[in-house]
Amino acid sequence: MTCEADRPRIGGAVPFFARGSIILVGGDARRYTAEDLEQRHGHREIGGTWMIPNRPERNIFIFDANQATTATPPYGNWSAGCVKEIASGKITEAASIAELAQKFSLDPATLQATIDLYNTSAASGVDAFGRQAKSMTALAATGPYYGIEMWPSILNTQGGPERTAKAEIVDANDKPIAHLYSAGEFGGVCANLYQGGSNMAECLVFGNIAGTNAAATKEDAFDAGEGLAYKPGCGDQSVLDQAPDETGLKSGQATGIALGLGGPIWVKTTTEGAKITNIEILHQTETEGVGTAAFDLLPQAVIAAGTTEGVDIVTGATISSNGFLNAVKDAQSKL
Repeated sequence: MTCEADRPRIGGAVPFFARGSIILVGGDARRYTAEDLEQRHGHREIGGTWMIPNRPERNIFIFDANQATTATPPYGNWSAGCVKEIASGKITEAASIAELAQKFSLDPATLQATIDLYNTSAASGVDAFGRQAKSMTALAATGPYYGIEMWPSILNTQGGPERTAKAEIVDANDKPIAHLYSAGEFGGVCANLYQGGSNMAECLVFGNIAGTNAAATKEDAFDAGEGLAYKPGCGDQSVLDQAPDETGLKSGQATGIALGLGGPIWVKTTTEGAKITNIEILHQTETEGVGTAAFDLLPQAVIAAGTTEGVDIVTGATISSNGFLNAVKDAQSKL
């Protein structure tokens, strides 16, 4: 099994597993994907669509001595040249492809044929799975050869403060902060990679605990007194009640509003005939580098298409993408 730090994102994120004299095979000893495919939040581009790929139960990286000893180790806790990992048995070593196949219970003839075909692809620069020529190096004709089996898993990048079993958020001295609770991913128990729907248990369990404890009567509760009014947004007017300035709009221009993840998204579109020729984002409060990734790609995509129809959302920024596209549609509905 792989250790706590050995979690490759199969794709370009970890160069050791994506470039050089290395291939990935399934339990049938055959390759099933391009090892260097870009990964976006668990999705890969397959047939022109970003989707979560199917994977076999077994995933085994096969590589030669050149890859093992000269490529940059994939993880910070691995030794230079993978010397310690080979010595400990974490990386399986064999003198021949047949021996390596036997150690992983793979069919030797099939594995050899897979390597021969890959080497041909490396020489020609054309791979049936679409691996880029610059990422391919043929495996050596003689051993030793190496292999390491990986198991697909999903974990979560959890941020935020620590919490107790009562869902209380603790300070730097591990003391509960009065009246402050958390649930779900915020201060969750997992770390490293997103685990998707696996967080549902944490959301349900700690949501119940946090809600129950937050709603319980407190001896030091603050008395707000009479007549205290609560309003959404900042100041006297909620941002949801505001609208972009439409003065000075020219023929074919319109503004549109829709809700993103961080709040309203305002856009101004320019249309010539039935084709959108320009989009200006007037206001947005999406998370920088996450939600805003939608604004780096979608305006140009919509302009290139001349319409929002058929334009794909940006993976990892789904709500922001839909908010932007809906704002553009709102503007178009006013023309």
